[in-house]
Amino acid sequence: MASVTITGVPGELEIGQTVNLQGSARSAQGAALTGHTIAWTSSDNNIATVSASGALAGIGTGSVTITASTEGKSATATTKVDSRANFLKAIVEPIRASYDLPALAVAIVTRSGGQFGKAASGRRRVSQSAQVTNDDMWHIGSDLKAITAHVVASAVTDGKISWSTTLQEAYPELAGTMRAEYRTVTLKQLLGHIGGFAPNIENPAIPGTGSLTSQRAKIAAWVTSVPASPGVGQYNYSNIGFMVAANMVERAVGSPWEDIMQTKLLAPLGITGFG
Repeated sequence: MASVTITGVPGELEIGQTVNLQGSARSAQGAALTGHTIAWTSSDNNIATVSASGALAGIGTGSVTITASTEGKSATATTKVDSRANFLKAIVEPIRASYDLPALAVAIVTRSGGQFGKAASGRRRVSQSAQVTNDDMWHIGSDLKAITAHVVASAVTDGKISWSTTLQEAYPELAGTMRAEYRTVTLKQLLGHIGGFAPNIENPAIPGTGSLTSQRAKIAAWVTSVPASPGVGQYNYSNIGFMVAANMVERAVGSPWEDIMQTKLLAPLGITGFG
């Protein structure tokens, strides 16, 4: 026998996780030899233990060296032991820092096992030192866009409207005021932020009275009368685009957007609180 090899030692091991290691005696030519009992040791049993059969178990935080030996020959390998949350945090923190965000949180959820892990990094407030935690409350913005896209898709599936429905087709009464560049803009383009609309409403003259449906129609009339920014077909994140898309659907379906959302999404999911 000339040497010992050790395989299966992970670079990172979670606290509470166990993996099986393999140790093998080798000839000078590198061939595996049988009949040699491998003895296993850990440099720190407070960090990780290894059984006589090679079962490596994460115990505490730190780096540990595992040794496999037989007949005066040995091999070593090192692993870092930590919690799943800390391993994930080590991934999240560089991303947060690279985009100069106050804080960033991540959760990994699998179809078969549910939540795999979660981590948070950064500060609760940029002017303070208090760190965010996994238990903090987070505001998640623009979720209504995903909801809007789902409900629009339901209307398309029901044949009430098409992805290719244009603004000109949806608003024939605006033929005299709609700018030419908007006439062929489609429902799909609005949802893709390439319809040419500005991000937000900048016209304080738009009345905030009447039903929500009528208010959305007024927004559509106004935005289609002003020049495209920066231009149709160019990406420009637009809240207005989703407002108009919602109005196109409620006009096609014949029901207020809020009622369609309740029928097509909230009720089927059993959601009773929404706002």
